[in-house]
Amino acid sequence: MNKSVLSEQIELVSRRRASEILGLTPGSIYRYEKVGLLTPIRLNSRVTRYRMGELQKLIADHTPSPGIESQPI
Repeated sequence: MNKSVLSEQIELVSRRRASEILGLTPGSIYRYEKVGLLTPIRLNSRVTRYRMGELQKLIADHTPSPGIESQPI
């Protein structure tokens, strides 16, 4: 295997932390997951995590340009 792939770390966050980062409720995070806006990583039947990079991309994709009124994600 490629060592650079092994040394690459992916930051994972809980549903609660993802909701804080995005300014949404944990229930909204679950709905985003159901419609395919977020990909869950299930560690077991009770623990779900989300990739920080995916959250950052979602924020970047929904950040309005200057002079354009903000819309909810």
